[in-house]
Amino acid sequence: MRLSNYIQIHKKISNGQLLEELAKQNVMLLFNYYSYMGTKIFDYIGLKRSILFCYTDDIEANKLKSKYYDIEDIDNISSHLQEDLIMATNSGYLIKDSSQLFDKLEELYIEFAQTGIIKCNTINSEMYSRKHQVEQLASLIKTISLQKN
Repeated sequence: MRLSNYIQIHKKISNGQLLEELAKQNVMLLFNYYSYMGTKIFDYIGLKRSILFCYTDDIEANKLKSKYYDIEDIDNISSHLQEDLIMATNSGYLIKDSSQLFDKLEELYIEFAQTGIIKCNTINSEMYSRKHQVEQLASLIKTISLQKN
């Protein structure tokens, strides 16, 4: 097997074009960013496509994390923000390691072959939309400004 048979490199495109292309796909791959949330997860949740979150406890990934990821845990703040969000929204699969990824990809391939789609069971995604978040921010700003007056 040659990896180059499965990899495509594309020219840079705008975020809007990227989202259009992603919306055509069935599953999204998201790598663990540990204590950081990142923004890609919100795009994936908004597209209502299942997320394959890699990895929660992979031996090799853990070695790399301990060598290169020098962020200390903060009390009362989760160091698994992406995992927490995926669980809260039921938006994907938390993949432990490469072996589990292989098994999940086989399972999803069979589902796609049999049904023509890979189902997505995301819930409450609207809570994380830009519109909803801006409304919350505007409400907070209004509350603070009224308290100061």
